[in-house]
Amino acid sequence: NVGRVVLVPEGTIRIFPVNYAMHSGAVVMRTHLGDARTHLGGTIEALGGSAPVAFEIDELDLRYKTGWYVVVHGSVEHVTDAAEIQQLDALELAPWARGDRRDWLRIDPGEISGRRIRWS
Repeated sequence: NVGRVVLVPEGTIRIFPVNYAMHSGAVVMRTHLGDARTHLGGTIEALGGSAPVAFEIDELDLRYKTGWYVVVHGSVEHVTDAAEIQQLDALELAPWARGDRRDWLRIDPGEISGRRIRWS
């Protein structure tokens, strides 16, 4: 599953495509804490470990001109609880991006919206 995380650090919009999973009503993803200019984990770390966020997923069928999208607004934070990390590791979420992705982020939804799109 691929979605997009949207953050606005220091007034600059940043969009990060991520592999994600759902766990206990939250969106979770693997990352690494690194360079805040290029990595989601580093950007979250630079924001103090928690930040307001938008997360979007969608699906389009170009042949039939149909689709849908869902947007989650909430807060994202670095998961540090050892028991929760063990549960998340059991999800076997494999990011497409190369490199060490041992850090987990969780988006706790505050608001969820979406729409189904149909050609008329």
